[in-house]
Amino acid sequence: MAEESCAHPSCDCEIESGAGVSKGGKNYCSEFCAASEGASLEDCECGHPDCE
Repeated sequence: MAEESCAHPSCDCEIESGAGVSKGGKNYCSEFCAASEGASLEDCECGHPDCE
């Protein structure tokens, strides 16, 4: 399974195979991003170093 991008619109993180959080049929890089779906965030605050 190839890496895919986090489904949270403000997050550019790649989800490693076998990792991440699934919610509503979409995959996210973290619980924060899964919980933030639909929120209008200017910047991702998932905590990953690439999301600043």
